[in-house]
Amino acid sequence: CVRGFLDGSVTPAQINQVGAVRQIFKKFMREFDAKLFAIMKEHFDNADLTTAAVDWLVAYCEHSSCDGPEYLMSQDQMGAFKGLREANDSSDTDRIKSACVAAKRVPNLKDHEQLAREFEKAIAGLRAQANLPPGWDLERLLGDGTSDKMYGLIPVESE
Repeated sequence: CVRGFLDGSVTPAQINQVGAVRQIFKKFMREFDAKLFAIMKEHFDNADLTTAAVDWLVAYCEHSSCDGPEYLMSQDQMGAFKGLREANDSSDTDRIKSACVAAKRVPNLKDHEQLAREFEKAIAGLRAQANLPPGWDLERLLGDGTSDKMYGLIPVESE
C-alpha cells in the first residue's frame, strides 16, 4: 500500500478495491491498519507529502470503513492547513490574514502539530510585517473566528 502511495500506482480513486480485500482478510485487518498507519505517519509528517498522504488515507478509510489514525486531520483542518500553507508560501499579507481568520474558525485548530505549526508560522509572519508594539497578542486581535471582522476590539482597563 505504501509503495503504491509513494510511486503513485495506487491512487485514492483506486483504493475502493481495498474494501474487497478487507472482507477476505477481515480478522487481520486491525493489525494491518495499525501497521499501515504507522508507516504512513512518516510520509504524513513530510511537509511535501502531507496533502497527498491525507487524500490517500481519507480515501483508504472511507473505502475500507475503518477509523483513520489519530494524526489524520479532519476535512476542515486540512482545508485550513492548505489555505495557511498557500498563504505562507505567497508571502501576501492579505492572504495570510484571511487564511488565519479562516483557520481560527476550525474546531480543534491546535490539535494537530502540523496545522498548529503552519498557523504559528502565519502569525509570526503577520507579527513581523505589522510591527506591533511588544505585548500585543496578534492571535487575539484576529478574533475568535466567529465574526467576519478582521480585528476584534479588546477591552482596555485603566488602572
